[in-house]
Amino acid sequence: FHHAHSQLDRFAAVFPKMRPHLIAVNLNGMRADGPMILPVGEGDREQEMISIIHKSGYRGLVGLLHHQRTMDAAKGLARNIEGLRRILAAIGDTVGASTY
Repeated sequence: FHHAHSQLDRFAAVFPKMRPHLIAVNLNGMRADGPMILPVGEGDREQEMISIIHKSGYRGLVGLLHHQRTMDAAKGLARNIEGLRRILAAIGDTVGASTY
């Protein structure tokens, strides 16, 4: 998601084309109007994007991007994990949510 801000509105259309070529998907919070990097679950776009990935059947690696110099990495990654758990539960992926 990190470099996809200019592609947010196209994500549903382009993800199926990218999916066969992906090794991993790195997640971060996304907000169309910025800031560029947020914790997962604190943006307004990543739940929709994660839902698209989930519905696509993607079963590859998932990474969490911590890219905030003002926050300790362990705390930032824990915040990302909690946000991902909330999103997975919200989209009905209780199995996925239980793995974090």
